[in-house]
Amino acid sequence: VIAEPPLILMDEPFGALDPISRFEIREEIVTLFKETNKTLLLVTHDVKEAIAMGDQIILMDQGRIAQTGTGKTILFNPINEFVKNFFDHERFQLEMMVIKIIDILPHLKDTQDDSNIQPTHLSLWDILNQMEKYGYKNTTFRTDQNKLKAITPQIIFELLAKEKAKHG
Repeated sequence: VIAEPPLILMDEPFGALDPISRFEIREEIVTLFKETNKTLLLVTHDVKEAIAMGDQIILMDQGRIAQTGTGKTILFNPINEFVKNFFDHERFQLEMMVIKIIDILPHLKDTQDDSNIQPTHLSLWDILNQMEKYGYKNTTFRTDQNKLKAITPQIIFELLAKEKAKHG
């Protein structure tokens, strides 16, 4: 990083870390690369890590590129059975990770409750975790027009079902 290369390759950089350290360092690296406008090429076998960190993902099959795209594109529009099946064991969590509140804001219900306002860049997975951890019944978001919108776990599951139906 000191020599300011345009691209940095990291090969399984978090493999030996415990889950808490892994999450914290991963978040720091993402922030650092966004602030410095550097490109990070991350090699990982951890699908959740790739989804959480990657703007673009390259999924390999036997040394060949199977599909490239955003996590959302690859999950909801797999180009073949290999890609589709690759994510099956963690599909629910991964889909919750790639859908951001900003993507579904127009579908949320209006509210006056301003007690738990969260940023719209969070994922459905982030919101469900917060709701479970703190016992929230709903979470509120502020639109660009300064309107308040609320989400509940039921709304999350309904929206996810619609997204899955739309993409088959």
